[in-house]
Amino acid sequence: MKESSSTTAVDTLASRAIASIAPRRRRILHDPFARSLLPAHWLVPKFYFWQARFNPLVYPISVLIADLVSPGGVLQIALRHRHMDECLARAIRDGVRRIVILGAGYDSRCMRFRTDGVEFIEIDHPHTQNAKHRRLDRINGGPVPGVRYLPIDFCGDWAADVAREIGATQHPAFFIWEGVAYYLPEEAVRYTLAAIRRCSPAGGRIVFDMFPRGIADPACADPVLRKMRRYGERHREHFQWGCDRSEMPGFLAECGLRLDSTITLREYADRLRADEGIRIGDAAVLARLYNVEASW
Repeated sequence: MKESSSTTAVDTLASRAIASIAPRRRRILHDPFARSLLPAHWLVPKFYFWQARFNPLVYPISVLIADLVSPGGVLQIALRHRHMDECLARAIRDGVRRIVILGAGYDSRCMRFRTDGVEFIEIDHPHTQNAKHRRLDRINGGPVPGVRYLPIDFCGDWAADVAREIGATQHPAFFIWEGVAYYLPEEAVRYTLAAIRRCSPAGGRIVFDMFPRGIADPACADPVLRKMRRYGERHREHFQWGCDRSEMPGFLAECGLRLDSTITLREYADRLRADEGIRIGDAAVLARLYNVEASW
């Protein structure tokens, strides 16, 4: 069990904050809560991001600095997050009334997508969840009303606890599992996918992101995946498993799920360029990371 909140969760939050200050013609994602959720000791970066409304150089300089840590990281996180937001909005329009966010980190969807009659359940490691609650105390006066927080160690036998806490329901749920699966061993991923299948009746859905198999293979020669592995090693959150896009339908079927769609972040970026005219860079990592939509 970890003894501190997730470092990658903070990095993801910082990337969302940077993406949200992009000029409108380049803005993939707008998360108005990201800057406020940053750690209290990040006073200089928070003030710096605030200046973006007056100084057009703040955004490109922020991206440049972030890329030194994780090449293409801001684009990667903004695109995967935006696509998952679209999946969530579609689920709510379709009548789903229970949203479960696995490994929620510093996610703000419960505030951005608050809808009458829709329940949000955030599940995460207790250390990360406690850190988030301290920040919500500062910016919101406490946890968001109508949101349930379940402290869970995903490396343990958590499915029964989640099923008990969520309770029996006739209504299917929509699950978001972002930026987590590839940090777990394959057996933990299988367990998680099979577990969510048991936690929600037929009609449930999930969206999650995945790297190809080479992300966890030290012998893999792909330079982009090698850089990503070094990023995980620096943060002591090692990539342990990946799944090639062509293997995903069979893998999901073994877990009791069916594949609805996959899309690489590069393909999604091309769609946003064509549909909305957003100017988006072309980091190499976008072709490797893909989002998966599945149901049961």
